[in-house]
Amino acid sequence: MKTTLKGCLIFQLVIISLIFTFFLFPYSLVFAEEIPGTKIVSLPDILEPSCIAVDKQHVYIIDRDRSIFIYSTDDFRLIKRFGRIGEGPGEFSSRPVITVYPDYLLVNIISKMIYFTLDGDFKKEIKIPFVYQPYNFPFVPVGDNFVGFSMFIAQDGSTLSIGCIYNKNFQLIKQFYEPVPRGGPPPALGSERDVILDCILMAIEQNKIFIADSRKGLHISVFDSQGKLLYEIHKGFKKLKVTKEYKNGYIKKKMEDSLWERVYSHYKYKYSEYFPAFFSFKIDNEKIYLVTYNKEDNLYEIIVMNLKGDIIKRTFSFPLHPYGHLHNLYYEYDIHGDKIFYLTYNYQTDVYELNIIEIK
Repeated sequence: MKTTLKGCLIFQLVIISLIFTFFLFPYSLVFAEEIPGTKIVSLPDILEPSCIAVDKQHVYIIDRDRSIFIYSTDDFRLIKRFGRIGEGPGEFSSRPVITVYPDYLLVNIISKMIYFTLDGDFKKEIKIPFVYQPYNFPFVPVGDNFVGFSMFIAQDGSTLSIGCIYNKNFQLIKQFYEPVPRGGPPPALGSERDVILDCILMAIEQNKIFIADSRKGLHISVFDSQGKLLYEIHKGFKKLKVTKEYKNGYIKKKMEDSLWERVYSHYKYKYSEYFPAFFSFKIDNEKIYLVTYNKEDNLYEIIVMNLKGDIIKRTFSFPLHPYGHLHNLYYEYDIHGDKIFYLTYNYQTDVYELNIIEIK
């Protein structure tokens, strides 16, 4: 499909899409239930989190005022709070997302990549000369280049994101991954609304680009830093029918939202016959973690693989329900050291809590 780059011209479309993503699909902290054996830590400083990331020593949480909290993984004390709304160096003009690297912290916003030390000290920032959606595919370094999904407008007027490799001057080297459809304005009240979406996510490991794409099944494509396809991981999977339990659970959660009467109750919810092959994907310490819709004792299946795709284990350990906008689920938890870190809200104490569960 022939496309033309029109970054500046589609800025308004991006803003509408971001409103759609974060207003109509709220952070699904309440979509998890307490699991026996889970370590729980109260975080009274957090008001409304939007992103969590973890490394060996730190837990990073972005709050609603766009500040970033750093907690110790040893005793979970608050180490530092930094960042604020603004246009200046180290400030965030849009909602940020975090990617943790071994020796620095990368924060993506709509217009910039901002580098901090792992302790939250500002290092530098790089302006991105075109528009993209950092909340689905953050723009990140790979080798000597940058990789991300830039926004394009197709000949039919639809908005697409295409995987692109850029050099250090943000000159396009290659379009390496097929278009991913992107939403526009919220659908009109009373119209049909797809509930179960395909999962398309990207991660970087060993200077390679891993893209998990449920449109192709249980499938991961692996590219080098120049966008050359190295190999593909493709596993068979049993197709699971969308259950009445899932539909009822989705509607129940929507009804708990304050927007139910005014917004959500007016849509006609449309369900696929079958679930996609998976609904989330992470890489940590040279291990791939794919989360499927297969469920047992209210926990979802995690398939753990090495980077070549050899299955290490399958385990029912994932506690978050795949309701809502699936791409945002990527930021609602993190995996480090074979442990899942996620946040829930305790209505009795009126405090957010950090939950840590082992992947057994």
